[in-house]
Amino acid sequence: MWPKFIKIMMLVLLGGTLVSCASTSARNNDDQKIPREYVVLMEPYTPTEELQNQEIAASQMLYDSKLTQVEKSDLFVQRAEIEQRLGLRFLAMLNLMAAIRTNSENALAYLQMAGLLADEGRFLEAYDAYDAAIELSPKHDNVYLYRSIALYYGQRVKMAYEDLKNFYMNARRDPYAILWLYILEHELQGAQEAQANLQERYRFITHDNNSTFTRVIRVILGLETEKNLWLEVSMAAHDLPAVESLCELYFFLGKYHQLLGHKEMAQDYFMLSMQTNVVYFVEYACAKQELRAAKFIPEKVQTSDPNSASM
Repeated sequence: MWPKFIKIMMLVLLGGTLVSCASTSARNNDDQKIPREYVVLMEPYTPTEELQNQEIAASQMLYDSKLTQVEKSDLFVQRAEIEQRLGLRFLAMLNLMAAIRTNSENALAYLQMAGLLADEGRFLEAYDAYDAAIELSPKHDNVYLYRSIALYYGQRVKMAYEDLKNFYMNARRDPYAILWLYILEHELQGAQEAQANLQERYRFITHDNNSTFTRVIRVILGLETEKNLWLEVSMAAHDLPAVESLCELYFFLGKYHQLLGHKEMAQDYFMLSMQTNVVYFVEYACAKQELRAAKFIPEKVQTSDPNSASM
């Protein structure tokens, strides 16, 4: 089953790299805009020389003849992880395919491949890869979380909700899961019920949890103002964790304003999330999906049949 999956993915990679011309949505002049004080000036993420050296080291280790197939497969995954942080997505995909060819039971390889496929809007292939990861590692709860996000952007919101609830049952204190549940319930059950459920679940978050996701929840619940949140963020140290947090914060505030009907403000937040250049974060990929849907960035041209891919 999986060797065939690999062949299909190679054809998709080679045949689906063209992009369509961008079409820009008209802006609504009455829509809200992000206040200037909410825009934090911070240097975007840039791959370090150390990371590049790690990629070279992983490549050299693959030539070790003493490696077992399992060890070699794990090294391919490790190199793929590094290449994702370097922004080398095509090479990362090739390494994940090599990892699966070397060890067809490498669940982590399928999980990472699924994320890359979903990011490209290739949802059917992504779901197959997630299914494989679950089959190989049923106790890996994070697979359900990531698959739920892919299902959401694949317009399968009810299925996404079921996956997310499964994940939440074992992570009741996780503000990230709680935040995504709010987003999905807002679409499925309406604003009032989503808000009430968010308020109830917020009680389970520990008081010392001051993560980005918790702060966004407080803003949604009216326990903290967006202005105060940004005042504190602007005083944070300009280091890598701060840039990563900024990527997350921009995305989730974008979703919050999108649900409020502030279309232009939401799109601006999504653009700011992408401008952090934290290409290896889920939120960066989700912001890209949102802007794709709004026709602010080009969509990937996808072939209906991977076996007929050309060019």
